[in-house]
Amino acid sequence: MITFSDGLSLPEHLVAGGLATATAVTVMHPLDTVKIFMQRASQLAAAPTSSALARHTMPTAAQAIITDRGVMGLYSGLNANLAGQVPSGAVKFAMYETLKQFLVQPHVPAQYRSLAEVASAAVAFLSCSVLLVPGEVVKSRLQAGVYRTFQEGLLRILREEGVRGLYTGYLATVIRDVPYTMLEFGLYEQLKRACRWTISREQLHAQEEWAMGGVAGGMTGWLTTPLDVIKTKLMTASRSQYRGIPAVARDVLERDGITGLFTGGLARVLWLVPFTAVFFGTHEILKRKLLQLKYELEPSANVSRMPMDRRRARREAEPVPQLGVGRGRAARWSVWADQRAICDRRPRLA
Repeated sequence: MITFSDGLSLPEHLVAGGLATATAVTVMHPLDTVKIFMQRASQLAAAPTSSALARHTMPTAAQAIITDRGVMGLYSGLNANLAGQVPSGAVKFAMYETLKQFLVQPHVPAQYRSLAEVASAAVAFLSCSVLLVPGEVVKSRLQAGVYRTFQEGLLRILREEGVRGLYTGYLATVIRDVPYTMLEFGLYEQLKRACRWTISREQLHAQEEWAMGGVAGGMTGWLTTPLDVIKTKLMTASRSQYRGIPAVARDVLERDGITGLFTGGLARVLWLVPFTAVFFGTHEILKRKLLQLKYELEPSANVSRMPMDRRRARREAEPVPQLGVGRGRAARWSVWADQRAICDRRPRLA
């Protein structure tokens, strides 16, 4: 089985990416619901009876959702969101790591590596978009109140619009998320490099990785809000309301001006900063935990697949008598912990 430079296999990268996505989606779903509700409300402004909904703020949108659907209304569409996001997140992370490991690092000159990593992120999103968009369509309509349950939404879309209905707004999603993913992964990698250079330490602590992820997500989220507004309107509108992306953009600009393209922008940023922090932070933690579990269960069999710095640390640690005193799992954990302390260039805590 192919092993990456970080010591993990492709299935392990799929598991880490899927679980990280599930954690971030579940924690931050209520803010996403508020954002979708605000964008949907502005779309209903054309109807005289709905004009009052066109100027929702985050608190009034949350209050309207809770009044109409209860507190659990903030979690409308969570099942659909997880159904699309978890497999797509797993594929996206695994594809990105694969391209970076086997294409970018060995074949791209150092001066072009950052651009190549950004391009890898775009390819990674395109590879998972077929899994993502159907869940995004159902989720957006559930959050907007078009349907009440995941099953109702899925069956009605298939009955009324066919399979094509599950890919409504596919192009708009790609136009939004390709630049978003490129900026997100690119900024995250650059911020991590800058952080390592600043603190003169190769291994970042978890809180530093979370902070870098949050900054990357917030900046990218704000810049791509207009694309998100267009995507949401296409997915939640009736089939005859808009004829493509230009029609949506023109309608928003005529009705609300340039600020209309940033409807829900604050909610999107407030959602994406912690979402991306949890997303990247949890992913890094899960990778370390999977690596730890692998070395615990198979300490001898995995020596040849260890990253070089950890292999060197293991050799240095073996002759030291106080490392791994005793037998069994506790002893192996002691050896692994001391190896990690050496790799991290920081003293082991007593």
